[in-house]
Amino acid sequence: MRRGMGKMLLELHPNDPVAKSVLMELYNHSSEKMTNKYLGETAKLEMEYLDDYGQKYKKYVMDGEEVPFLVKNPVSVYDNSELRNYMLCAFGKILDLKDETDATILIKLYNELLDGLETISR
Repeated sequence: MRRGMGKMLLELHPNDPVAKSVLMELYNHSSEKMTNKYLGETAKLEMEYLDDYGQKYKKYVMDGEEVPFLVKNPVSVYDNSELRNYMLCAFGKILDLKDETDATILIKLYNELLDGLETISR
């Protein structure tokens, strides 16, 4: 009955940030983790996570679909001192154009700074 009461109280107060704290006190639990385990919320979350994993495993491993979240992003490597010097130079150029309102000039500067990064990358 205690567990059922706790589950019902959580359903009655779904957006109450102190609901679990109140239940902790009622149950005389020392942590919210213990209360979650007692109410079965930990097991429920574990099952959801395992189910999510199982669905993705079937979809991407067994069925052979392409994994969308394994995107290979390019990596740039810079010498620390070169990057520091470049950033100081770039900061100066940005300060020179701090009052500029012409978008084409700002885009030109942006592209110039990106090109500069490419030249110092290894």
